Amino acid sequence: MISVAITAAVMLGTWPVVASIFGRLSLETFWLNLIMVFLLGLLVLPSCLISLFISAISLGNPPFDLLGNSIFSLTELVVQG
Repeated sequence: MISVAITAAVMLGTWPVVASIFGRLSLETFWLNLIMVFLLGLLVLPSCLISLFISAISLGNPPFDLLGNSIFSLTELVVQG
């Protein structure tokens, strides 16, 4: 939740600069950015942390084992989504 507050504060702080350069304000960009920050924290970050953990515990194993391969495929799908 703190990341959403920080993003909102940064966007509100930079809005005058953006408006003076581009000559318009877009409310759509503001709320879509907040949604994306929320989704990144909810989906992408945990998925990447799980991949990092699986990668760390399988350091001695041969590459592309079944568990690592499936976790990395899932992380790739989440990031692409």
